[in-house]
Amino acid sequence: MEKILPLEDSPIQTYQGETFILDILLAHDNVKNLCYNNYINMISSTEKDMFKFANSLWYDYENQGYAIMDMFHFRQLEKVSIIGFLKDRIDKGNYIILYQVDEFYLSYSNKYMKLHFSHDTYIYGYGDDYFYVMAYSGRHLKKMMVPFAEMEQAILSQMSMSGDEFSTFRVNPLADIHIDKNAILSGMQMFIDCVGDNQCDLFGIAIYDSLVRYVEKFINYEGEERMIFDLRFFRAIWEHDIMMCKRIEKLSTSMNIDPSIITQAKEIESLSNMIFSMSIKIYILRDKQIMGKVKECIMDLKEKERALVEEMINVLSKSIE
Repeated sequence: MEKILPLEDSPIQTYQGETFILDILLAHDNVKNLCYNNYINMISSTEKDMFKFANSLWYDYENQGYAIMDMFHFRQLEKVSIIGFLKDRIDKGNYIILYQVDEFYLSYSNKYMKLHFSHDTYIYGYGDDYFYVMAYSGRHLKKMMVPFAEMEQAILSQMSMSGDEFSTFRVNPLADIHIDKNAILSGMQMFIDCVGDNQCDLFGIAIYDSLVRYVEKFINYEGEERMIFDLRFFRAIWEHDIMMCKRIEKLSTSMNIDPSIITQAKEIESLSNMIFSMSIKIYILRDKQIMGKVKECIMDLKEKERALVEEMINVLSKSIE
């Protein structure tokens, strides 16, 4: 017997939690337009060292009423089969969010039988003796089949260390999301104004200043110990521009948008893609000349993106009047 819940392939892959949720939303017609109404503002977390979309995780959509979630503790399931319980949740249309499992027991992980390492994992179905899982393997986000025995051992091991919480997630069938110009306008204005809901973080276009400072740290570094150069930051800004392109193209099907704006958006996406490609070279070569070029391109990207978003704000404002 097999049960697979629907997933689409979203344009973002930097952070698997964000990707999993957007894959789910895109697979449900009643909420898929959230990919245009949301995924505009960005956040640079000063505590967690990440660049990501603001308000784009599971609890954000539950808080807005677009999703239904339930929280569980594996320790509460001592008298029932862990595998059986997860299968039952999936049978009822629930995706599984495992906040922490021990990758020591998961053969897709490079930590397998080498290192006890807690990480999030996501389940969207099952087969005869395996789960369908989304997780990173070999630096790539993949959809894989993981044997029940491996997953159960990873969960039990995690329980012995710390953290046994997990959640289920399903789209609210009563939600009915249409393209919302007001929501898009608000998101774009917040991006330009660098506004968010957490004073400890950087929001919007200010994240590019944070990224410049990150690159400068490597340019100025003279030590011998090799620091970790995080490619996720650079991929995240590229994905932000991919989403912006898709949003503008979608809006152009229902309102008058000058073709030059679409061209401008595509050129910005190409620039951020080039920055990401150069960041891969930095990761491998640690070439300070390339770092300097990346710094210049990020500053250029910031100004071009500011001009594009301000132009779109003007277009949307006139359309809504």
